[in-house]
Amino acid sequence: DGLHINAETHIVEIVRDGRPVPDGELGEIVITNLEATATPFIRYNIRDVGALDRSPCACGRGLPRLSRLEGRLTDLFVTADGHWLTVHQFTAFFARQVPSVQAFQVIQRAVDDVLIKLVVDDTFSDADQARIAETFRGYLGDGNTFTLELVDEIPLTPSGKRRFFISEVIEAR
Repeated sequence: DGLHINAETHIVEIVRDGRPVPDGELGEIVITNLEATATPFIRYNIRDVGALDRSPCACGRGLPRLSRLEGRLTDLFVTADGHWLTVHQFTAFFARQVPSVQAFQVIQRAVDDVLIKLVVDDTFSDADQARIAETFRGYLGDGNTFTLELVDEIPLTPSGKRRFFISEVIEAR
């Protein structure tokens, strides 16, 4: 049912644009540590995204919980109509619906402009491309443009990881 928050020692807020969001809605996790006196953390934005749940937990504890933890803020992007998309939606889609895609990277260049880089195998077809286009239209909504680009590889970061999402919009904040 989520991750319990020790409300006696920490205040955890979920915010968007600095304002609290309703329980269950995704936002940036902001923490205040009530015990740190040498170096206080007051409304410290940890740049992770999650959702809060204050309803009673099945285990019987009365503490609030992080009901969703979606990852780093830079691994998400926001659509033109204000919805947040997570990398989990895309990895599940490619794994289940388009197995010919070996690797992908989604780059949000502007709120309404997305580049999708794909590394594909020999079985990739026009039908796969149409399925991807239809799905991304649904994810992104009206008024958004996206470009599919077939590439030989998606480079690793200096730390050896592959970034699935790059939001130039969020990183500019």
